[in-house]
Amino acid sequence: METLFFLSALIFFLLSLCILVISFSFACVHYLLLFNLSITPLLTYIIEFHKNTVKSKRKKNCNTKCLCDLGSAQNNKEPFSKAVKQPSFPFWQTGISSV
Repeated sequence: METLFFLSALIFFLLSLCILVISFSFACVHYLLLFNLSITPLLTYIIEFHKNTVKSKRKKNCNTKCLCDLGSAQNNKEPFSKAVKQPSFPFWQTGISSV
């Protein structure tokens, strides 16, 4: 009798957990569709931001005659912090617009 109660409680818990996960996934998809967002611009923004932070850390660690700063900083004659460019678009403005 005890094992039957334990098994029924375990099944109830697992079913409620599955329903919670499914409803959360539907809520996320609904949110993306509601605000005309797609996940690709957000991922692109995160990747570009990560690349720029890695570049800026690499430039801080080398001197002016190093190969890593021969590219954009010396050609543009800008300081190192201005040579690192942020992503060219905000991710929240690149969704599919409904006309």
